[in-house]
Amino acid sequence: MQQDVTSLPARRFQQVLKKWHPAPGSRAAQTVEEILNWDAALRTDSRPALIYEVWMSKLPAAVFAESASRADLESLLHALETEPHAAALEKSLDAAFQDIERQFGLDRAAWQWGKLHQITFAHPLGKREFQLEPVSRPGDGNTVNATSGTNFRQTNGASWREILDVGDWDRSVMTNVPGESGDPSSKHYSDLLQDWAAGRYHPMPFSRKAVEAAMEERIVLVP
Repeated sequence: MQQDVTSLPARRFQQVLKKWHPAPGSRAAQTVEEILNWDAALRTDSRPALIYEVWMSKLPAAVFAESASRADLESLLHALETEPHAAALEKSLDAAFQDIERQFGLDRAAWQWGKLHQITFAHPLGKREFQLEPVSRPGDGNTVNATSGTNFRQTNGASWREILDVGDWDRSVMTNVPGESGDPSSKHYSDLLQDWAAGRYHPMPFSRKAVEAAMEERIVLVP
């Protein structure tokens, strides 16, 4: 459940698109078919997810004009569910394609949500050698695995997750980011980053026996 990236707003938008009938054979018609056949999961490798997200970012200006800056997602979906807005759908889709093609080219096979939706961990000291490469992220601000932000970049969301087995605490698992160490020179500085991004978990020893069995090194602070 923690890693669920199914978008309920995307499912509502699919119902809107069922009522829109662009010219047969047009790019708009092909896009509608692709999105209707999509499972509404915002995976990093998903092309429909990329098109959906960029399209939704263009729709408020097309539907609400001057008041677009004040339109939230619920208001937008309600408006689309209430009236056809065919012209707004086509205009915003054209604008979305312009943005996507400008950033990722004309090869639709290369279009992926994770190429646009990423997170970057900037070190507070700002040193380049301490920085980590951006990683692709699934979901958005409206999925259980919430990965919200501005300009399609994740700036909010869970860094630590855990699943606890109260019947056997040593069977608990966790995921954290970017690593087990805050020392940039340590091999553990970013050793959890890719697993965290992919939604993979690690054992979380709880009892003294389990902790000591898993321990690699000990730091002793002496006054």
